Amino acid sequence: MATAPETVMEAPAVTFDLAQLKKLYQEARDNTDGARREAELAQDYYDNKQWSSAAIKALRKRKQPEIWVNRIAPAVNGILGVIEQGQADPRAFPRNAEDQDASEVATDALRYAADNARWPRTKLQAARTYLVGGIGAVIVEVDDEGDPWPRVIRQGEFLYDPHSRDHDFEDARFMGVAKWMYVDAVKALYPDADIDADAIAPQSVSFDDEDKPQTGWTDPKRNRVLVVELYIDKGGWKRVVFYGGGVLSAEASPYVDEKGRPTNPIVAQSCFVDRDNGRYGIVKAMVPIQDEINMSRSKMLHMLNSRRVRITELNGPDVDANTIREEAARPDGIIPFGVQPADNGDLAVGQVQRMQEAKAELERMGPNPAVLGRDGASASGRSHLVRQQAGLTELTPALGGLEDMELRVFRQMWMRIKQFKTEPWWIRVTDDVGAAKFMMLNEPVVEEVPAIVPGPDGQPTVGTQQVVVEVKNRPAEMDMDIIIDAMPDTANIQAEQFAELVKLAGIYGPQEVPFDDLLEASNLPKKRELMEKRQARQQEMQQAQPPVDPRVEADVAVKQSQAAVNAAKADGMALRNQMDAIGAAQIVNADPAIDNNVIANAG
Repeated sequence: MATAPETVMEAPAVTFDLAQLKKLYQEARDNTDGARREAELAQDYYDNKQWSSAAIKALRKRKQPEIWVNRIAPAVNGILGVIEQGQADPRAFPRNAEDQDASEVATDALRYAADNARWPRTKLQAARTYLVGGIGAVIVEVDDEGDPWPRVIRQGEFLYDPHSRDHDFEDARFMGVAKWMYVDAVKALYPDADIDADAIAPQSVSFDDEDKPQTGWTDPKRNRVLVVELYIDKGGWKRVVFYGGGVLSAEASPYVDEKGRPTNPIVAQSCFVDRDNGRYGIVKAMVPIQDEINMSRSKMLHMLNSRRVRITELNGPDVDANTIREEAARPDGIIPFGVQPADNGDLAVGQVQRMQEAKAELERMGPNPAVLGRDGASASGRSHLVRQQAGLTELTPALGGLEDMELRVFRQMWMRIKQFKTEPWWIRVTDDVGAAKFMMLNEPVVEEVPAIVPGPDGQPTVGTQQVVVEVKNRPAEMDMDIIIDAMPDTANIQAEQFAELVKLAGIYGPQEVPFDDLLEASNLPKKRELMEKRQARQQEMQQAQPPVDPRVEADVAVKQSQAAVNAAKADGMALRNQMDAIGAAQIVNADPAIDNNVIANAG
């Protein structure tokens, strides 16, 4: 949790009642308790915590192994791998005709900001909590230099309106973050705050972080307090920070939208929402199937390591049943007379079939082998992408929500750029092959104008001074629509297109498809150096050729022109002969009685 940057607009003072704020926090925690517990369970299953302590105790009592084969984590990680491979870049499109030239500038600025903030890494973190726990939340703030900085809000720290029903939380009245912070850290952020952790009355507060003090709003053992930051829609978005003992800050939201109005910087998305407003991810449906796999495997191993026996002789030796059980379970056990092993193969086969069916069902919920490239098919990159898209059909709702969240994050980043990047700002653009290109935003255009300046002797004199007459590339004046330009697997597509270009070169020859074009379209390492060497050799060859006499060039040009004229005359004569022949044929067809000899001697 960081302090809010200075807002660019004057806002009236905002007041909040501490008791109402604490009640709002408690209501949010209580009404989402069931969904949060399911999210914790899903996270445990993803993290290989798939047996409860009570179940482990019962299994060990009957000497049954508590093993697990985690099928949930590979399914989730497979989807995360597909998301990471599917590159996506933001693009800006102008809303007004005068912003046509500025769209490329806005696109480059937004892509540079995303790279600078390491957005792909943050996106994967948000996608993991989105798929496992059911909610992905990102707060788009700015760093000390005013650069957009999206950060993931952890599942246990995210607060939201429990009455919200939309997947994208657009109908939420408030959202926020709750974190345990050391008292000295809070005082560093809010020097005027008088915080006494011991003076705060203990209250029953539920907090679902892995660090769970049970004393309510304070942790006296570590001298910490629970600090809550809320963005509340109260006649416009307000920001309030409070703890158990008082309100630390209350103001209009320091972040504004494209129209200059205070806005909520938190972007959140739910994977699925049930009719009770419970939010959950794809792991919730996998948990019972994972339990079936674990229990079947554990039971099967227990059956293989155990042996059932039957007593066939009623007058056999008087042996205790526990002794018979122990001897039958041992590899070198001695089974008493009158006791025979019983076959339990049918039960073991049933457990195996049950486990295989559960494994197949669980694998169906994740990416199929075609999506992960494990189907063994050898085809072009385009065919592989088509199979991937078909295999991801059932995951479309989950992936579509994640894409929408990313789009809204990019739009929030563009709002931060427009609001806070008002000084000259250098960005690096890497669309130029082999070289970095730099561009300045908010670039001042300076001109020298006549002015009265101090002279060498200190007396005023007529001179010039530099004046900023214009500022170029100002994001604050750009009105843009931000979209996501999703790109397929670039390496496969580019390689396939290059192969087609090579085929065309073989058909049409080097005159139609020069070697330089092939070299520029290839993915060869250091191809820029190869192109520069070829250009240097061509210049050396041109310089090594002897100069041509201008009179010789003029004579050649005259001869070429005369040859072109003669060829044109010959073509005209041939065309005239063809027309005469066509006219004669028409005469014959019109009057068959005409003598052919007369026609032949005509002309």
